[in-house]
Amino acid sequence: MIVAKEEAGSFCYTVSVIKITTVIFTITIAVLAVMHYLSLQFHLYWLYPWFDLLMHAWGGAAVALGWFTLRDFLPRLRVEWLSLVPTLSFVFFIALLWEVFEAVSGISQNNPDFLSDTIGDLVFGLGGGFIGYLMAKRLHDNL
Repeated sequence: MIVAKEEAGSFCYTVSVIKITTVIFTITIAVLAVMHYLSLQFHLYWLYPWFDLLMHAWGGAAVALGWFTLRDFLPRLRVEWLSLVPTLSFVFFIALLWEVFEAVSGISQNNPDFLSDTIGDLVFGLGGGFIGYLMAKRLHDNL
């Protein structure tokens, strides 16, 4: 959006730009939320056990895109923080918090394969985070 305002014979322009990483992050989160809601309504997590892994991968990608979106709102954030290791560390931290939430809320209590399920969730979250990192890096490098 560009706004022009005339002041004493001169023009003042204000430019507001929404970056593509922010738009893609917002769409990714919205799709994740809708998919999660529908999965709960139609019991997809229980009907299709692989669906949980897909959601963890999608969530990892969303977290990585969100990490890059921080740069859009915090321009002083050092660009080194957007490299692979800090991004995947952040994705792993959020995935770990999510697994703690699942354990505390009792979601995983009835699962006899709790440990392998948790490890699978973390691995797929990191895999999705890597894909999200590649997408965000490519978008940021093309700006």
